[in-house]
Amino acid sequence: MKTADRRIVRPVALTTAMFWPEDSNDDEINDHTSVLDVVVTSLVYDPADPLAVTMTSHRRSTGVQHDRDHVFAREMLNAGITRLVGKGRISIGPDAVFPDRWMVITINPHRPDRWPVSVPTVEVEGFLWDTYARVGPGEEQVSPDWESGLRSLLGGTP
Repeated sequence: MKTADRRIVRPVALTTAMFWPEDSNDDEINDHTSVLDVVVTSLVYDPADPLAVTMTSHRRSTGVQHDRDHVFAREMLNAGITRLVGKGRISIGPDAVFPDRWMVITINPHRPDRWPVSVPTVEVEGFLWDTYARVGPGEEQVSPDWESGLRSLLGGTP
């Protein structure tokens, strides 16, 4: 785990995945247009946005860095340890083969280009433990920071 500023960043997976050019349509997707690439996935928590977790995926293809961020609820990640959750762009749940050891975070679960990321459950539990130590469940402050907003409107003066 690495803490940058006040954020909690934990690399959780190193996987390989097939990728297709960004501008390809379903008719163009085949083994000749795809690229096998290595992907490093991290979970990021920022207490400034206490209800959210960001899954950041870093991949290198032909020397170009491609980063993708996917934001979802911290409680969704927690619930996904024991049961399948998520009906939209992201689903999270225990692995079908090793449900006590692995969980799967799937991006675009209902599309042909879905991307499942297998993550060790112990890493997710450790990450969540660290986030709850920083901001406990039910202690999230989601009200606006009136002082900072007023300060910016007044040009930096209180």
